[in-house]
Amino acid sequence: MNDSLSSRAGDAEAEVIQATTISFTAHCYELNGAPPLGSLVKAVSGSTEVIAAVSLAQTSSVDSGRKPVALGDGRQTFEEIIHRNPHLSQLFTTEFQAVVVGYKERDEYVRRLPPAPSPVHSPVYRCADREIADFTSSLSFLDLIYAASLPPLREEMLAAFIRMAGQARGGDRNFLAEAGRQAVVLMRKEPAQLWRLLEMIRA
Repeated sequence: MNDSLSSRAGDAEAEVIQATTISFTAHCYELNGAPPLGSLVKAVSGSTEVIAAVSLAQTSSVDSGRKPVALGDGRQTFEEIIHRNPHLSQLFTTEFQAVVVGYKERDEYVRRLPPAPSPVHSPVYRCADREIADFTSSLSFLDLIYAASLPPLREEMLAAFIRMAGQARGGDRNFLAEAGRQAVVLMRKEPAQLWRLLEMIRA
């Protein structure tokens, strides 16, 4: 991720449209603009940042009663179809859900659920590599991801998050090893899912 990202409103990629203390849903400003699965994002309100991991993304019609139809004939690329139909950005919307894993207040990270949800319309930013490295200096929050996700999404999301964090930390093998140990503790009663998770981390 890009360390140049800051907390200025112009850098936001989405906006909170629904929130609880354990998760929030954000509406992307650009069609198909959701962060990848497992990405660490922050919803900013005043001096508080709610930190969350992307757990699900979807693109759907603005009009729930209107079903999309094919616009090509098999010979156009996706980019060509979008270029020839610029109105599509007005007909569809991309949203993503994120599992809350902590918050930042007075320049300190707290790796537990915040006392209140993110306010609706809070801008949402992707966390920069340095922020990911700082937040993941402790993995005490992994149980929040585990508890809030349902299988088979659980191991997919955990693996995606661990891989993303490992890349942000420059491929830190000690981090990946510790994340694997934490996963063993969390998923000790689910050996098949645990094995799949460990395989995905190594991939």
